[in-house]
Amino acid sequence: MQQMLHAAPAEGLHVRIGSQQDCWKTLAALIDKRAAAIYARRADTHEDGTDPWQLAQTQIERPLSCGILKLTGGWLISFNSAELGTSEIELCVEPHRLVLVGRNFVGGSGAIEPVVRVVKVPNEVDTSRVTFTREGPIIDVELRDARSLRPAPGKAA
Repeated sequence: MQQMLHAAPAEGLHVRIGSQQDCWKTLAALIDKRAAAIYARRADTHEDGTDPWQLAQTQIERPLSCGILKLTGGWLISFNSAELGTSEIELCVEPHRLVLVGRNFVGGSGAIEPVVRVVKVPNEVDTSRVTFTREGPIIDVELRDARSLRPAPGKAA
């Protein structure tokens, strides 16, 4: 289930919250492609070392420069979308991280060039309760703590 949540983005940037499954598929495909290239290069140069998949994952899933503010019952992650340099950003929330998948449409070829940034969140978050606001290039994403939804031990739900 994907929703377009920002109807009139400024400066042509489209932001949406994506599904976790679609995000995983996108990341897996990007990492697999990069890992295959690493493996092929190693076969030519007879390199040995780090597992190609792990190396590809660290190359693809780069950290995001952002501000993280602890809120009562959650987190506020604020970042400048210009850092990604993309025309479209998909926000994917996992229990312990926020993944941004930016897409650039390259030239007249119609090819899509993905940019991935990751923010680790210290506490487990509720992946179904995500909101964001946008003012110019600054995007604020609010994530709610999953623990705040659970009943206290010994209490009925």
